[in-house]
Amino acid sequence: MIIINLGFPKTSTTNLQTHLYPNLKDINYFGRNYKEKNSKLFDQLNDFIENRRNFSNSDLNKLFQDFKNYCKGKNKILISQETWIVSYQKNILTNKMEIVNLERKLRNLLFFLHKINTPYKFFFIQRNLKSSITSLFVTLQERIGIIFGEKFLMFEYYLDYIDKKKYGWENLLLLFDTFNLKKITNILPKDKIRIFNYNDLLNNKEKFLNELLDYLGEDKNKDLIEKLSIQTRKTAKNKEGEYQFEVENRILKFLKLFIPKFVRIKFTFLLKIEFLRYFLFKKIKVKKENNILEKIINEYF
Repeated sequence: MIIINLGFPKTSTTNLQTHLYPNLKDINYFGRNYKEKNSKLFDQLNDFIENRRNFSNSDLNKLFQDFKNYCKGKNKILISQETWIVSYQKNILTNKMEIVNLERKLRNLLFFLHKINTPYKFFFIQRNLKSSITSLFVTLQERIGIIFGEKFLMFEYYLDYIDKKKYGWENLLLLFDTFNLKKITNILPKDKIRIFNYNDLLNNKEKFLNELLDYLGEDKNKDLIEKLSIQTRKTAKNKEGEYQFEVENRILKFLKLFIPKFVRIKFTFLLKIEFLRYFLFKKIKVKKENNILEKIINEYF
C-alpha cells in the first residue's frame, strides 16, 4: 500500500515530513525530508511528477522498475510532497521559475501509480482558506515576483487582477487552485481521499494523531504527540500578527549593479544586521482579512 500526503501546504507539512513521518514504526517513509538528503529515486520521481525534465520510454520504464524494487518486502510506504499541488516552481535543471499546473502534476502521479500497479490512497490536512492562501503567497513571493513581476508582490494588486479577470489572471488563480479540493477530486478518486483537520493538529493533538495513525494502520503512540508541537519553517509575521515579507529596495538593487558578486558573498552577514536591513529592504504586509480575497474564495471554492 502506498499512502500519499499531498498537503495542503502551510499545514505543518515540513514538521511532519521531518519529525513525525520518519519515526513511524511500521511505515517506510519515502517522501521529502528536510533533515536529510532526499533519495535519488525520490528526486527522479519528483522530476517526473513535476515535469522538470523529459523522460524517454526507457527512463520511465527504469523509474517504474526501480520503484517496484524499492517496494519489495515493504507493506506500507508513505510519500509526502505538497509541491505536487503547487503550480509555481523552480526548475533545478534550468534554474528558472516556471508554471506547471496542478492538473498536469496529478495526472502524472496517477499515471505512475497505475503503472506500478500497487494499491494507493491519499490524505490532506485542511486549514482555513484565508490563512492558507495568504501564508502560501508569502512563502512563494520570490517565485511570484520572478514569474509575474514585482508589482504582483502587492497582494491587493494580485487579487485585483484575478477579480477583474485582467490578462493572465488564470495563471494567478493557480495559487488558489493549490487548495481547491473540488478541482483535486475531479482528478483523484474521491473514495481514495481522507481529509484531516488542521485545527485538531493545533488544538487537539492526541485526536489528530490517533486519527492519522488509524488511517495509516499504525498502533497508537502517545510518545509521538510531542513531534507535532515542533515548529519548522513558520511563515514570517510582524509584531501585529500580520503576514509579512521583505524584498530588496532600489538602493540595494543599485548597489548590486556595481559590487561584484564575489565581494557581495563575503559580506552577506551585513544583511543580517537589522539597522542595515531597514535601509536596504522594504517590508510588504499581506492581510488575510480582505474583501476581494473573500469574494474570490466564494466564487471559486
